Amino acid sequence: MLKMNRYTRTRTLLAVFICMLATASYGQVRQQQAPIRQDVNSVTKDILPEGVERILWMEPAHEVGYDGSVRNFLRFADATFDFGTGLPQVLRNMPVGSGHTLRASLDRMRFAPITRAEQDALGNAVIPGEISISVRNYTERKRDFASVAFTPIRKNPSTGQMEKLVEFRLNTFEVPLTSPKAAAANNFSNASQLANGDWFKVAVTQDGIYRITYEQLRDMGMNVDGTDPRRLTVFGNGGGMLPQENNGFRHDDLAQNPIVVVGEEDGSFDSG
Repeated sequence: MLKMNRYTRTRTLLAVFICMLATASYGQVRQQQAPIRQDVNSVTKDILPEGVERILWMEPAHEVGYDGSVRNFLRFADATFDFGTGLPQVLRNMPVGSGHTLRASLDRMRFAPITRAEQDALGNAVIPGEISISVRNYTERKRDFASVAFTPIRKNPSTGQMEKLVEFRLNTFEVPLTSPKAAAANNFSNASQLANGDWFKVAVTQDGIYRITYEQLRDMGMNVDGTDPRRLTVFGNGGGMLPQENNGFRHDDLAQNPIVVVGEEDGSFDSG
């Protein structure tokens, strides 16, 4: 039989009281945390459809050169960069069978307007109206791969505004690399530039810089007064003969040419 004195009984009662108080406080904390846990679950319910990917864009980064110059560039999570343009790219490397390559296309695309900071980072970069996909084959450790890349930025052909791709689904399938027709299809555009907008043909007889005036466009039949000059674009491949080799490079569509529209800031096309 255990003998307890007054001091021992008092200490035991105090320990029981502290234990009960701690249990009650824990229950209150659980009740307070429950709504927070429900809020987190409600956020994570945003699930993308099968095969659709999301691009997580970040604020433009700043790079300071050795001469003190500052360069801004666009970026997003897991981006690679095109050394020629300095623009970010989505890059996917996929294994392919021997003697095969990939043909790629995009669908389920969702765009968003670029921010002012992103517009400043773009600078004078020439952005096409459609996203073009490139496919390059390579071999690594005796295995064949195809590298699929594209820059997720476009100039909206309807509004003339710069937009960034925020969601997409990449579709690929293998084609024989030995077929010139299939190999040439790797870099085909998703749609022709001629599918949208009003087009006017201008003859160019020699290399150089050309000036097209308000009056010339009006005489071609363009509704100049009702046209936003920021939506004007010029396309052309420079003429010349096609390559004699079947596997030589040739444009599959019209390429966009860089232009400068003086006074386009107000969105009005004025004479002069």
